[in-house]
Amino acid sequence: SLNYTRQIPICCVSLGLWRKDTSVLGAVYDFNRDELFSGIVEKASWMNDSLLKVSDTQPKQKAILASGFPAAADLSSESINTFVEQIQSYRKVRFLGSAAISLAYVACGRVDGYYEKNVMWWDIAGAVPIVLGAGGKIQIEKTAKAHCFNVYITNGRI
Repeated sequence: SLNYTRQIPICCVSLGLWRKDTSVLGAVYDFNRDELFSGIVEKASWMNDSLLKVSDTQPKQKAILASGFPAAADLSSESINTFVEQIQSYRKVRFLGSAAISLAYVACGRVDGYYEKNVMWWDIAGAVPIVLGAGGKIQIEKTAKAHCFNVYITNGRI
């Protein structure tokens, strides 16, 4: 939302269908690039009419990781140092400013993983099924904050 309101062209519309805590299907539309990502868990994922598959990149030292800091992130020196220790083994780290687009990029192989702490559920709910449909793996854990999760979503090889 913030990217959109500030006319930063990395923004999208994201919708997801879930049954309780289980993802079923999702769609992410990047209207600036006219790319519609869609996916059905355990079936497949697509970008427009093209079938998606996560990258084959491995190990982490060759991988590109997307990440971000939510609005209420702990930006203390200790927290930042811990974050740097967790990501420093990747080849590159990108902060795109959109969790949904970052996950869509994992699904199509533009990046190899996504990691963020305390991300809001609605920021990733539409894109998780797309990653799963493209063969990716997810690790999601609830946090103490309402509707927030720590997520690590990858191509399954890093």
